[in-house]
Amino acid sequence: MSHPCHGSAAEATENDWTIGSSVPVTFAGGDTAFVVGAIYTSGLDWVGPSFVDVDAFTASRLDELDYRIYVSGDATAITTVTADDASAIVQDRAAFIDSKNADIDMMLGLFYVMLALAIFIALLGIANTLALSIRERTREPGLMRAVGMTRAQTRSMVRWEATIIAVFGSTLGFAIGTFFGWAAVRALADQGIDTLIVPITSLAAVTLIAAAAGATAAILPARRAARLDVLSALVCQ
Repeated sequence: MSHPCHGSAAEATENDWTIGSSVPVTFAGGDTAFVVGAIYTSGLDWVGPSFVDVDAFTASRLDELDYRIYVSGDATAITTVTADDASAIVQDRAAFIDSKNADIDMMLGLFYVMLALAIFIALLGIANTLALSIRERTREPGLMRAVGMTRAQTRSMVRWEATIIAVFGSTLGFAIGTFFGWAAVRALADQGIDTLIVPITSLAAVTLIAAAAGATAAILPARRAARLDVLSALVCQ
């Protein structure tokens, strides 16, 4: 006996399904076949790309573990019926989507924490690189001072160097991250994740923060460069 199954339009197109098509399915107890009973164009975020009814599971002798139960009716009555079951959570479509978005937001929060840690490590790297650069390029700031550059201009030069490094690194990171985001969307398109949104405002804010952080990391190296003795710097080997 064949049982009805229901699939999304994308799933049907990919597998050449139409209403009444036979779909072979393999269970632990053996092979069977379902018949396509409906094709839908919305609801991927709710039921996924395909589903079958409970009778199909019962006939296939699978353990019925109710993970989700779809019902329609008065919300108050449904809540009353499930009140005695501490594990039951009653959600409408909007609440279900919000719960999934909350899970994604939590994951994004973890990513932002990791990003903050990466920025902190990058700041240490910028400060260390500039400090070594000032020590190794002693003649360069000494020569710039000898031809008329003031201490304030020397500090500004070092800070701008750090800012350019930070902005360049951020831009490169955004380009790589956007590419991997596009690749992930392409790979998960059949699961309903088919839209790539680039948060321009957030990326611009992170770029400005990175630029300010780079300039902050350059404060001590810039001060050291401005305090170099001109004559000693020029004769330094």
